[in-house]
Amino acid sequence: MITDLVDYLRSTLDQDEAEWVPLADEFRFARNYLSIEQRRFEDRLQVVTELPPEAGRQSVPSFLLQPLVENAIRHGLEVSREVCHISISGKIADDGLVIEVTNTGVWKEAADDSRIGLRNVRRRLELAFRTEARLKIQHGDGTVRVILHLPKP
Repeated sequence: MITDLVDYLRSTLDQDEAEWVPLADEFRFARNYLSIEQRRFEDRLQVVTELPPEAGRQSVPSFLLQPLVENAIRHGLEVSREVCHISISGKIADDGLVIEVTNTGVWKEAADDSRIGLRNVRRRLELAFRTEARLKIQHGDGTVRVILHLPKP
């Protein structure tokens, strides 16, 4: 766990200086964080990631995934004592890059000002891509899915 924490902190320092990073780096950073959380929550947290090499080479704003992964943990584990399943994927689509973060759990309606992580991600997308990027939230059937559509570079 100490090694994972050191890797996580090192990634934080490295990414802090970069505005854009390969998606593979974002996934590595998220996996370091999730590895720590898996030790913390033991059998209650199961994680799957999928990132083809061509998607991993695409540049994205740094720290784009972190708030989404943190939300998946917080809200996936907060609403139930059951196992929380988190899936993170990235793929190249015809119109650009698609990144999905899915967790088991139930979507909770809340005031917009309480969704700091989502608001920050939306703002970063707006700054980086203007109106060309989209953030979509789907929920139902015991899952919450956040989908990012980033335009082709």
